[in-house]
Amino acid sequence: MAKVAPTWCRICTRVTVLLFALLGTGALAGALPEAAAATRQCFCHNFNNNAGEICTSNQAIIEGHGNHVADGDDLLGKCNGCGNGAPQAGEECDDGNNQDGDGCDQNCQLEFCGDGDVDPFEGCDDGNTSNNDACLNSCADATCGDGFTLTGTEECDDGNADPSDTCLSNCTAATCGDGVLRVGVEACDDGNRIDDDSCTNACTVASCGDGVVQSAAEECDDANTSNTDACLSTCIAASCGDGFVRAGVETCDDGNSNNNDACLNSCTPASCGDGIVQSGVEECDDGNTDNNDACLTSCTFAACGDGIVQAWVEACDDGNLDETDACRNDCSAAGCGDGVVQTGVEQCDDGNLDNTDDCLNKCLIASCGDGVTQTGIEECDDGNADNTDDCLNSCVAPFCGDGFVHVGVEVCDDGNLDNTDDCLVGCVPASCGDGFLQAGVESCDDGNADNTDACLDTCAPASCGDGAVQAGVEQCDNGQANNDALPDACRSNCLNPACGDGVADTGEACDDGNAFNEDGCLNSCQANACGDSFVNLGVEQCDDGNNVDTDACLPSCLDARCGDGVVWQGVEACDDGNADNGDACLDTCVSATCGDGTIQAGVEECDDGQANSDLAPDACRVNCLNARCGDGVTDTGEACDDGNLDNGDTCLNTCVPASCGDGFVEAGAESCDDGNRVDSDDCTNACNQARCGDGIVQAGAELCDDGNLENNDACSNACIPASCGDGLLQTDEECDGDEDRACNGLGCATTCRCNPEPNEQEGPTPPAPGPGAGVTFLEGSGSLSCSLQTGSGSTSRSAQAWTLLLLAGMAVGTVAAMRRRRSE
Repeated sequence: MAKVAPTWCRICTRVTVLLFALLGTGALAGALPEAAAATRQCFCHNFNNNAGEICTSNQAIIEGHGNHVADGDDLLGKCNGCGNGAPQAGEECDDGNNQDGDGCDQNCQLEFCGDGDVDPFEGCDDGNTSNNDACLNSCADATCGDGFTLTGTEECDDGNADPSDTCLSNCTAATCGDGVLRVGVEACDDGNRIDDDSCTNACTVASCGDGVVQSAAEECDDANTSNTDACLSTCIAASCGDGFVRAGVETCDDGNSNNNDACLNSCTPASCGDGIVQSGVEECDDGNTDNNDACLTSCTFAACGDGIVQAWVEACDDGNLDETDACRNDCSAAGCGDGVVQTGVEQCDDGNLDNTDDCLNKCLIASCGDGVTQTGIEECDDGNADNTDDCLNSCVAPFCGDGFVHVGVEVCDDGNLDNTDDCLVGCVPASCGDGFLQAGVESCDDGNADNTDACLDTCAPASCGDGAVQAGVEQCDNGQANNDALPDACRSNCLNPACGDGVADTGEACDDGNAFNEDGCLNSCQANACGDSFVNLGVEQCDDGNNVDTDACLPSCLDARCGDGVVWQGVEACDDGNADNGDACLDTCVSATCGDGTIQAGVEECDDGQANSDLAPDACRVNCLNARCGDGVTDTGEACDDGNLDNGDTCLNTCVPASCGDGFVEAGAESCDDGNRVDSDDCTNACNQARCGDGIVQAGAELCDDGNLENNDACSNACIPASCGDGLLQTDEECDGDEDRACNGLGCATTCRCNPEPNEQEGPTPPAPGPGAGVTFLEGSGSLSCSLQTGSGSTSRSAQAWTLLLLAGMAVGTVAAMRRRRSE
């Protein structure tokens, strides 16, 4: 039964039909016998139209080989007719010329993209498979946007006009600063290198805390959130009154303009003596250390009874409620007539000016001899002890015989004639200085008026309080005016007032009558004051007499202590005067250090003391930084941590294990990693560099890839689909190219089939085709034959025989036709 003919039979058919078309049935009929009878025809081994080729004998036509002869019989002296416009065996085409570049080259082979010749339908043809040079594999000129990167000219080429991906439309790699916003990668891109505008040079939107001062919006930017340094977290320069304590500069900052709270507007803590009244804490604050004005150094109002004399307001202030001492409870000086008996000073005080009652205006109890006649009690009172005047010292009027000399009335009157008494004989009164000792009247009588010796001119022995200073015995003597309580008075022991007598005299600030220097009054009669080297008990904690504030006693006479804001040399390492353990000085006056268990604001991120560790997960590190990716310890939330920033090892710098597809090439494990799941680009999904033979067709670079090293299957080792003429023998090809060995010297046809064996037995001359002529291919048991149908019948031969016969007929017919044209 008839079946579809294989390739070489189809060739037979086409050649036959062509032959009939060119020569006509009559020509073919005449040619075939001539071919069979020819003795010398041209047949070249390589089928090329090369001048000077020598033809072989007829036997060579049959066998495909033979000895060369001296000359040819092809009329043109050439082996074949490439360029004659009629395709022949060995020719893929024949366009009637021997020109390259018109689709059919000078060797009658079809031209194609990649053959190195620029054809009319090609923009270029460089003969290679590289898409990265000036000519693409499609034989089009390389241009920006064709999807292939032109080496040396383009940085990239993604084949699109999207300016927001990794490659710009001008084929340069997208970078920060190119003025094109790369979506998902850049937050902004203003195309300049100005770092202090709204878009930073890192293509991030400028914001407070990014470390770059935005000139139009920020005063400062230190890239941290600390409000205790020179720049606040709001990017405003720190200043007194912003409500944040600036470490090392301010000791307090309450963020208000109220100077009457615990923090002054100068950002120093309010304290007594700063001149500003702290509401609810101080009654007053005049900013001085003068305790004699209206505000005491304790910042309380001066008041009567506080023990401090307020100048121009108080006459005295003894700090007690005793009305009988020298200072009244209303801080006025006690005095005669104030109605209060001053103990030790006054005998009485009736608060009136009536001298005739029982209390004199001198605050002495009225008595005979006080010089004031007490109505209803005394006849007279001349205030002296002289019985010789108008009033006896018994306060009765004098009379003769009363034994007292009434001056002006009596010379004397002792009632006797004894000259040793007070009245001499003749009533001449005895008198001091008369040289006689008047018994009972005179203690002495030295007959002179010198009051500075042992006997006064009153004939009384000199004594303290007599009003006369006894030379060599007394320092002073003001008589009854001697006083142990009044300032500057002669004392009752007739000694001049002096420091230590208990009375503050002129030139003395105080006089407490003792030698104790710690009671508020020094034994130099100066008030105890801070800095005098004496501790005023109950007032001062210490007093070292110097202004050095770094020793154990401060200039304020307070004991040095941790927290007073002054560093005690040799004892404290620091002292910032606060209890804040988050600054550079702890409340123990030890300098803050990493590992002390207290987080120093702006310096340390954490501090767990001895628990700090560079090995334990999630621990505060020994440098007082929080555990983080890159510290070499795998913490919570980290899958790995190798302590470096190398993304080419097994652990990324994000503390995620390296994996194929993460966009980083893991050394020793991956040859590439483009971070995508596209398997057909330069890097496969297994992170291997794409190559011909990996089984994956690389888009734009390979036409096929079967993943093997077999060059004879449908895809070559160069990843080009197998085709007849590629020089590689596929399983469905008998030969490919000039493979004489594969075809046993028969040669390889353009169909990649071996040329047929010549037919040894010539049959009868095939009849000329008549009506209904054609070729039928019959397949029998193990052989295939072609049957030529003619008008008079059919002739069957082997396909190979028919092919040779037809080829020979074509040659003979061509020669015959040429001869006929010459003869005509």
